[in-house]
Amino acid sequence: MAQVINLQAGDRISLVCRATKKGNGVSINEHFFFPTPIGTVSDGMISEPDAYAKALTQELANHGMKNVTEVNVCLASGKTATREVVLPKLKDKQLASLIKSNADEYFPVDMSQYKLSYTVIGDEEEVVASKSDGTEDKDGKAAAKTTTRSTGKQRVLIKAAPKEVLNSYVSLSQKALFHLRTIDSAQNALYQALKNVKLQGTVMYVDIGSVRMDCTFLKDGKFVMQRSFTYGGDEMIIPYIERQGMTEENYFEAFLELTNPEKNSIEKDLAEDLLSRCVSSITRAADYLRTTKNMQVDGIVLLGTCAHLPFLREAIQEQSGIDVAFIENIKETAPLVNGSADLARYLSCASCIIDSINLTPDAYLANKAKKGFTFGGGTSDSFMVPIIIAVVLVAVGVVLGLMSVLGYLSKKQELANIQTEMEQLKPAKDAYDAYISYQQDSDSLDVIKNDAGGNNKKLRDFFEEIEAKMPSDLLVMDAQCNASTVTLTCQCQDLDGVANVISDFRKFESIEITNVSVPTISLDKSETGEKTENFTITATLAPDGSAANPQTASSDGTTSDGTTDSSTTDTTTESDSSAQ
Repeated sequence: MAQVINLQAGDRISLVCRATKKGNGVSINEHFFFPTPIGTVSDGMISEPDAYAKALTQELANHGMKNVTEVNVCLASGKTATREVVLPKLKDKQLASLIKSNADEYFPVDMSQYKLSYTVIGDEEEVVASKSDGTEDKDGKAAAKTTTRSTGKQRVLIKAAPKEVLNSYVSLSQKALFHLRTIDSAQNALYQALKNVKLQGTVMYVDIGSVRMDCTFLKDGKFVMQRSFTYGGDEMIIPYIERQGMTEENYFEAFLELTNPEKNSIEKDLAEDLLSRCVSSITRAADYLRTTKNMQVDGIVLLGTCAHLPFLREAIQEQSGIDVAFIENIKETAPLVNGSADLARYLSCASCIIDSINLTPDAYLANKAKKGFTFGGGTSDSFMVPIIIAVVLVAVGVVLGLMSVLGYLSKKQELANIQTEMEQLKPAKDAYDAYISYQQDSDSLDVIKNDAGGNNKKLRDFFEEIEAKMPSDLLVMDAQCNASTVTLTCQCQDLDGVANVISDFRKFESIEITNVSVPTISLDKSETGEKTENFTITATLAPDGSAANPQTASSDGTTSDGTTDSSTTDTTTESDSSAQ
């Protein structure tokens, strides 16, 4: 849950409190004030965000508020400008557009450097009747009772604040890691706190700070006007420091002494002299109301950090002739501060949450609306966001770790299942390996079979054919065979037999004759002593399924295609010569 503080950064003294809405007002809870580091705040602007943020966070820690995540700013600055205008009654968006379009008429400055905001303070009224109520004012004139009615228009209080001042609080929120909820003007915050107070007559409320005073005039709870002055309690505090031989570093000490009746020892004449400018300004403001609006101030109420400076209340009452009281001492206003002078310092600061005019820079608001938060520049939970991010990262890490573990276990189980299946398939693998081995052996046998069956078959075919067709007068003396050829050494009785044998061989389908040697005559070594013709035939084994000798040779050596076999002819001739 976000812990929220309200902050009013003064040039000399800074106020911090926690407040909650209570009906139409606020309830002030924890609170403290501390000396603003010298040079860090100038007329409400944070000129040194780093140094001020460091001091603020340290003070928060010292007061048990170190877990603060959000801040509401109450801006008290003389650099802001206020203008009251009367405008038609319009819806909020239309009214804002009208104010923006006429801004240059309301404020003679470069409006690009300012942010505008507004608050509606009531209907415009006109006097319809006036009569004496039987009383006299302080000048002895008869007081009149007036009757008014609405004109149908509304009174609007427009505030213009320099962006430079507003952005200084954005920088502060970034340095202190706060989310910037709203920036309200101290004048508006005080008006919002007082507008529901049922205090009759015209009352002037004076919020007195160290370097400024804000005067708000209400009549029967209705807004009349506001006046501001750029000086305040320092009119007394700074001279007091000098008189006491102190330095600027002793400012806070001097402030505490002067605002504590039991400790201050300043003389009345000196006090009235030091406070004369403040007193005369308050008196002139009351006179201004009387002369411009024809209204008599019925009472002056003091509040703020320097309201209790010695002899201030008495000096104002003496010079103005108007009853002056502290806000905590009036029955109608005491509930605002629980009747406490201490809490009276914080009323403006605490009331910036009631109905803020929200001067927060547009760029900051746009960034907030776009992103939902602006980490490093104020978040809705400046400390929670990093924690949430860390938790998310840890959760993501845990999830990824679990996913990795589950993935590992899953893969491990898959591996175990695969190993089980491999064990179950081992017999099938063995059978498959045996089949592959058998197939390889079978292929090898087929190769051997083919090799064995090729040329051997050719030879077998040849010998079967020679056995079936061999001439009766042929005698095969020798046979030499290899994978492709056959060489036969033959013997016949005469050349006619040789011719017939050669002719018959040419008709064989299993061979193709490639050469025939010249016949030679030899004597038979047997007892008969007959002559024989010896010759050699070389043939090529025929391819499977084809006839080796499609041609046939005639007995005269002529083939069937009409060519002459020269080897046969020559052999015959030679044989004949030998015989002769």
